Amino acid sequence: MRWPIQHLSTAGKLIVVGGQRDSLTFFTYNTIDRKFEMKNSDSKQRLTMTSLAVNERLAMGTDKSGEIFGLQQRESSILHALETVFTFKTGEIITQLKPGSLEFTAESLVNDEIPLKIVEATEELQLATLSENPNTSTKMTQLFFGSLWAFLLMSKSVFQPLELLQRIIQSHSKMKPLLGNDHFFFRSGDNPTHGVIDGDFVAQFLDLEFDDQKDIMT
Repeated sequence: MRWPIQHLSTAGKLIVVGGQRDSLTFFTYNTIDRKFEMKNSDSKQRLTMTSLAVNERLAMGTDKSGEIFGLQQRESSILHALETVFTFKTGEIITQLKPGSLEFTAESLVNDEIPLKIVEATEELQLATLSENPNTSTKMTQLFFGSLWAFLLMSKSVFQPLELLQRIIQSHSKMKPLLGNDHFFFRSGDNPTHGVIDGDFVAQFLDLEFDDQKDIMT
């Protein structure tokens, strides 16, 4: 590594190494030869803050400009640079990434309550996993000023219609100037935002009048 190592994270055979200016680099460990093998690295130079290995192909990272990003190994072994699957600017420096769980319950929907179970946190903000379901994939972040964010992996069938809705309402007159006069610019830092649904922004669609919702959907 060319720069001091900031953090380490593992998932299965994957070892994610974050350097001060090297962004993230993926390694694996051969238990037979007892050797580390460098697999892929980021093509961009980032001042990384922390990282979290999500699975053996995907990792999340944060940098000191207030961005959170996702990197994964490409299918082709010829391309050695990691693929950037999403970037999103929070506006604050994220100091920790932790796995967590938010469970949706049918009872809470029927009772018109908030359909989320609260994730408990200790003073050190070690987020507890409430669900033992291995398919849950919520990632929690702690920001420098103490805020908490939740990021949830979604299927394509859920993501694509929400992404389309987000693109439409970004330019709709009824949605401005929520979260800034230009939402795309607001959520873009050193890199244009992509691959993320801004829940705070898209949820504003539900507060619109029915005629305005119908106008957007048509």
